[in-house]
Amino acid sequence: MSFHTDMKLASISIEIHALKDGFELIKSTLDKLKASEKDKLEKALRSSQILDEDELIDLHQELYQKVDIFYPRLFWGPYLITIFSVFESCTQELTEYIREHKCCKLKLDDLNGSLLEKLKLYYSSVLDNNYFIDNPSWKTLTDLCKVRNCFAHSNGRFSILKPNKHEKPILKLVSQKIGIKEFSGVVVIDSDFVSRCLESVSNVIEDLKILYINLHDDKIECSRST
Repeated sequence: MSFHTDMKLASISIEIHALKDGFELIKSTLDKLKASEKDKLEKALRSSQILDEDELIDLHQELYQKVDIFYPRLFWGPYLITIFSVFESCTQELTEYIREHKCCKLKLDDLNGSLLEKLKLYYSSVLDNNYFIDNPSWKTLTDLCKVRNCFAHSNGRFSILKPNKHEKPILKLVSQKIGIKEFSGVVVIDSDFVSRCLESVSNVIEDLKILYINLHDDKIECSRST
């Protein structure tokens, strides 16, 4: 692989590493916030103030909403938008590199549809590569796209989601119990779902990098032998 090719792929690798670091940072921050809020509750319970049953319930409910609902929602929602943004830019860039090596005139952006629809069609029909057909990461990528749209267009609030375009797909995901739930009119996602999205995005980008590298190396080897 040439130095030029290495440099092309370097920024993509850095972005993926940054995403993984970001995941660990957010997860650690949420754990610290959860511990801090629990500590505050314990101090309140140990205080000399006498609390009745309703006040105790309110304190526990407030803790639950903070650490299990609002903090994860407000941290993971924007992060999922970032994951999909990196996926979008990296796949488009790698697809363009692959297209150039295969000398295809038609570009990915020449197709209609969502990014995922275009990727599947482009690779199977234009690049003659079935990578995205029955890909094990496809279901997670599709789920990621739906959740990303939900947060990007409404910050995860059902009240302003378009019923057929965004709300119904999210409610279907909620029913599948895959780490996405609804609470008081907002979408809440857990770290396991985010982790699966990150893994799927990383795997796909790494596979496309390898595909591009192999094409590049084959082209060099072919030119040397002629």
